[in-house]
Amino acid sequence: MKASRNLITIFILFLLLSVLYVSHVDARPYWLRRGVYAVYRFEDAYAVKGFGESGWELVSLGGGYYKWQVVDVNESVAVLEVTLRAGNMSRSVNVTLDLETMSLIDEDGRVWGKAWLWIDLTKMPPAPPNNTIIRNVTVVMNWLNESLRNPLVSRVYSLTKEGGLKAPFRMGLGSVDRVVSFSSIKTGLRRYKRDNTTVSVMTVGPENKPAGLMLQWLYEAKYGLMIGGWYMDDILSQKFGIVLFSELSHRGGYGHWIYLYDTNLDIGVSAGGFDILAFLKQYYIYILIVALASLFIAVLLRGRI
Repeated sequence: MKASRNLITIFILFLLLSVLYVSHVDARPYWLRRGVYAVYRFEDAYAVKGFGESGWELVSLGGGYYKWQVVDVNESVAVLEVTLRAGNMSRSVNVTLDLETMSLIDEDGRVWGKAWLWIDLTKMPPAPPNNTIIRNVTVVMNWLNESLRNPLVSRVYSLTKEGGLKAPFRMGLGSVDRVVSFSSIKTGLRRYKRDNTTVSVMTVGPENKPAGLMLQWLYEAKYGLMIGGWYMDDILSQKFGIVLFSELSHRGGYGHWIYLYDTNLDIGVSAGGFDILAFLKQYYIYILIVALASLFIAVLLRGRI
């Protein structure tokens, strides 16, 4: 009996240590390594020209691409080289990203923004129709001088089935049908096109439609990599001064501002279905713990027989 109690005590300690270890290493996705990159295309980017009687005055910079690449990474943070090319403008910055919170941090560890370039699929809510508002989560800290919080999240679903669209989301690499989406509405704002090079974002009353500008982040269902949408982050808004893109849409397809054009990750563009190898790589620690626990219980029960 005493031996059994000792075994149980040792096993409980093992589980506690395993949980602590997993919580420490789980922030870094298994696929995130030096050299991984993603390139996004857009048709027209808009920067703030000023604020006047009609609201925010935006000026067109032209089309181009938005790219991030991992320069360095450990278990808690990643350093990314981020490049924006819009028309004749080309800029690059290095940013440090907290892998647990997707917060952008400075040299002193202070949070100055958010960049949801990918998501942890294991932390998403259940599948539709249970769309869920995630509380106490900031998606953009400074967009047109305000923050966007508490996004509505739709778990992995089919755009052509549950989404009711005629076509999957088209990218530079192919099409993806199964996605996860974040969405957040900036109420009280409405976009007006003034001419070919300027756009106004105006404050409107509740009697006007639409109620606000909606941002939406779209992720594929294999790695959780951002693949497009009405996307915005604090690197774009604070480092590059970009606050809006022109609309890209195909009839019967998914409306968006930017789309994934290239990456060195094999995201499985055919359908974005379940990937057993990716699952094993992501959860091998949990699988090992469950296997050892099962073995321990089996040995313990066998000793009692």
